[in-house]
Amino acid sequence: MERSLHSIKGFLFDLDGCIYMGETPVFQAIETLECLYRRRIPFGFISNNSSSHPDEIRKKLCDMGLSLDCKNTMNFPVILAGDCAGKFILARYGKSRVFVVGNEALNRAVIREGHESVSLSEEDCSLVLVGRDTQFSWERFERAVNYIQKGAGLCICNPDASHPGPDGLLIPETGALSAAILQVVPVTYTCVGKPEPFLFQTALRMLSLGPDQTAIVGDNLSTDIIGGRNAGLYTVHVSSGPESLQTNRHVSGQVIPDLHIETMEELKELIVKNIPGGTHE
Repeated sequence: MERSLHSIKGFLFDLDGCIYMGETPVFQAIETLECLYRRRIPFGFISNNSSSHPDEIRKKLCDMGLSLDCKNTMNFPVILAGDCAGKFILARYGKSRVFVVGNEALNRAVIREGHESVSLSEEDCSLVLVGRDTQFSWERFERAVNYIQKGAGLCICNPDASHPGPDGLLIPETGALSAAILQVVPVTYTCVGKPEPFLFQTALRMLSLGPDQTAIVGDNLSTDIIGGRNAGLYTVHVSSGPESLQTNRHVSGQVIPDLHIETMEELKELIVKNIPGGTHE
């Protein structure tokens, strides 16, 4: 049965390439979010970001002009692959000794859930966790592959090779680092972020909505749209960034979103036309 926006009660948005490019908001993205808020339609964000804390994202959005109470996390939950990694590991592996290939925010997310963070000087670990590591070095690379060679499991925060930056730049991502590791030790691995279901399930619980009531809006067909479809959400593909053009060439013939839009302004107009809502005082 063909689905439509009429049945949607809430929205999840990807961040990079959908809401902003680097430090610049996508055209009409902030206005679309404020439209949802005014109409009392719940929304949140679901991102494969593995290097930030949710509070950093809220501040960034408010600095871009989102005129909501940024300290009230219920206004817009932010679900990030890195921030959820510790919970994912706990659910999948139990308490673990983890070698983190990533920045300090990812390391804190692991420790917060009761795992032990393993240093470079230690001989072994139970799991190697790979995120976006801007300080990635040959020493860390060598240590990671040898931990895995000795029997440690491998978990990656997300499969993205890059994400869109300002002025069309590509920012190298977790998938590029994990590909290097897997070239040396080709093992099976688990993934925290999209297109896997964990982030979607977490976000739906925070919105208190079912998948059939929720839309995912994103520019990446291979993560946002495939992941959203597999999780049962209504999928909206927006051609707002360079990532769309890149992924379209590879998967557009295999993935058909429920709705395709060219701009966030188009989505705002469709929301006003198709989804009833109340008003905030």
